[in-house]
Amino acid sequence: MNTDIYLRNRDLGQAPDRQGTEEIDVHNGTEHIQSDETTGKWSISNNTKELLRAIFVEFIGTLFYVFIATNGYWYGPGFVLTSLIISFGKISEGHFNPVVTLAVSISRGFTRMTALYVIAQMVGGIAGAALAKVVFFDYSNAVRLGPYLNVLGKSVEPANGILCEGLSTFLLVLTYLMCIVDKRNKDSMLSPIAIGCVVTANIVTT
Repeated sequence: MNTDIYLRNRDLGQAPDRQGTEEIDVHNGTEHIQSDETTGKWSISNNTKELLRAIFVEFIGTLFYVFIATNGYWYGPGFVLTSLIISFGKISEGHFNPVVTLAVSISRGFTRMTALYVIAQMVGGIAGAALAKVVFFDYSNAVRLGPYLNVLGKSVEPANGILCEGLSTFLLVLTYLMCIVDKRNKDSMLSPIAIGCVVTANIVTT
């Protein structure tokens, strides 16, 4: 008499087939949920969600910063930048400036975030300028904005203007690195205020 013996998968030390169920793959401490062909559903990993959220924040933050900076008074950019960093700093660190992103990447190392941040900021800046043109289409009083435009005075040489802008940018980047990137000041609520004050000081003095 022949006897057929059937062993279950767990008896062989193998995982049973799980048709129509989800599999969890842990990679770098993040759960990536994947579904097979039966369910046809896919979900995005936590890392990807955080990346997309940070990119969107950089886009929308730069949009509003440019919108306010091109249409407000001299104190507008500093106030709006402080508010944006306080609101979104925990999501994307609140760069809102390609130069700041480049400086942070130099100090920490370049990653894919560098290019994505810069692209989001450039697109956001263009969108903010376009929105400003649509909203404030009447230029009959544009002469009032004269003192705050990025133009050199009649007595200022181009070399002096470039040096002035370079020093202002250096001060902004240095303040940002010390306030946000440096671990000693990273969690201080005064850091966004310091950055906003530097922006205001740069506008007033240059």
